[in-house]
Amino acid sequence: MSCKISRPPFDKILETEYGEILLDVLEREHIDIRSDCGGKGRCGKCGVFIEPGGHVKSLSDAEDPPPEVEKNGKTFRLACRTRITGDITLEIPRFYSRLSDNQSKTRIKKRFTANNGFKRMLLAAEKPLNRISCGSSNLKARIEERVFQACGERIRLDSVHAIREFSKIPADREVTLVFRGSDIVSATPGRRERSLGFAADIGTTTVVVYLCDMITGDVLAAAADTNPQRRYGEDVISRIDASNSGPAVLPVLQNLIVNKINELIKDCLEQADAACDDVDAASVTGNTVMLHLFSGLSPAGIGTYPYSPVVSTFPEFTASDLGLELKKGIPVRIMPVVSGFVGADAVAAALAADVLRSDDICLIADLGTNGELILGNKEGIWAASCATGPAFEGGHIACGTRAVPGSVRRFDIDSSGRIVYETIGTSDEFPIGVCGSGLIDAVAVLLKQGRILPSGRITGDFQDTQAGPPDRKIILIPRTSESEHEIYLTLKDIRQVQLAKAALSSGIKTLLKKSGVSKIDKTVFTGAFGAAFNPDNAAAVGMLPPEAFYGEVVSEENLAGEGAVRVLLDVAADKEAFALADQIQYVEISAEPGFADQFVADLTFPDPVEARNKQCIS
Repeated sequence: MSCKISRPPFDKILETEYGEILLDVLEREHIDIRSDCGGKGRCGKCGVFIEPGGHVKSLSDAEDPPPEVEKNGKTFRLACRTRITGDITLEIPRFYSRLSDNQSKTRIKKRFTANNGFKRMLLAAEKPLNRISCGSSNLKARIEERVFQACGERIRLDSVHAIREFSKIPADREVTLVFRGSDIVSATPGRRERSLGFAADIGTTTVVVYLCDMITGDVLAAAADTNPQRRYGEDVISRIDASNSGPAVLPVLQNLIVNKINELIKDCLEQADAACDDVDAASVTGNTVMLHLFSGLSPAGIGTYPYSPVVSTFPEFTASDLGLELKKGIPVRIMPVVSGFVGADAVAAALAADVLRSDDICLIADLGTNGELILGNKEGIWAASCATGPAFEGGHIACGTRAVPGSVRRFDIDSSGRIVYETIGTSDEFPIGVCGSGLIDAVAVLLKQGRILPSGRITGDFQDTQAGPPDRKIILIPRTSESEHEIYLTLKDIRQVQLAKAALSSGIKTLLKKSGVSKIDKTVFTGAFGAAFNPDNAAAVGMLPPEAFYGEVVSEENLAGEGAVRVLLDVAADKEAFALADQIQYVEISAEPGFADQFVADLTFPDPVEARNKQCIS
């Protein structure tokens, strides 16, 4: 049986089959909807309103009822738990739409050193007489001879992709050659003077691409979007499990990320008024699991002890190997990883921060779905991974969302003691949810007011605290007549914050103990969340130990992306990245003596009264 879904206000008709899961249909048709838990029915974020008369299968007695949400008589259902049995008309509210912030991580506007070994050369059209007199019996030999005659350099035409390109270009046309060292990388008919490259940072949540000028070192354009693999779960373990669920899933996961990068590449080229033929190289960074999925390697070994990746140093791929919509033979450098859970993004961040050349002890905290820590200087570098989970990026939080327009990024208390907030963007619409920085602020504010106890319990002494345990919640922003929902914080949300902040705090303390470092000269927070949160509030909730604030404290939006750009543009930076990966000492903090006890101790929030007294004394 064939069914149709009408989706106002777009009036898009989607074909589906009887009994299909609604979420599967929406994702297949590229309809943006959240599914933070990967369609497992746990997050409650894939909500839709179904018009009266819509044909869907009723929930069984064994299934939990959906949240009580009503809108003009429409039925609220979770798309992942809705089977279609006939025609339906549905609406996806803003809160449940997967929104993107195309400014995320894209603000790198520096000029970098450009010494990448790529050269472009215009090879004049071949005259028929020369073709006969040169004595070469084949095209490959003639090209190599012509280049030598033109520039006095002996080069090799060994790339199968470049040979194929040459074979399609008429001999009487001039050709733009791209070569690196003594090897021809590509050949394009006509005159192409621009030399560009791409650097990509593949995060568990966000993917960003930078278009760079390979001659000047300028970043010309950038584009970012949500990693589409999130439909299979918001953390790396969920993606590993998904890739192991059947032989057909790994290629799907690879195609999802490759197609997204192709979209971002196209966006960047349009911004710079450039073409694919102008691109000569690419570099890619990311965590270990994301790089495995991007390159088509199974991450299964990372999911079980001893958590080993397939490779630490990836082979050099071409664009054709990976499915990138660029000239087929251009090289794609995937940066090296340290371990299963300390990836190339950590190496790239350490490279961008010049840790290998610094006398000062630096702590880099790349805070996202997976927290990565780099500690050290030129005398020694240590790294660790913290299982912070997705809470800092809106995952597993009742009203959580990514840092997108319309999400609350900051909470505070005004002079009258009232909670006030600030959203991302200038929209006057009701907020869609709370992003990670707003979540930390909210907990810090509620701790200060005494509405959350150091144990994490919610006190019931306030008018806007509703229901009883375990469903007690604090209303942060009341529902209005125009809004579809209220913004609140639940006891479960607070537990997620406690787990995330304890993982980070105990991870930093364990890394300091293991390395023997007692003083940090500079702390750098990076990543979409790490560059946005308020360090004072992070300290107020116990997310960061005092050692992180002894020296200079700075925020950088995306050090990993900056490191990938450096590797793309500079041969010396490329070599340094591999040196870093070799020198970084990985610390499995969960196996360190005392870590478990430290983690449990750090689950408790600091007592705000004691904290205020200490501040007054100091």
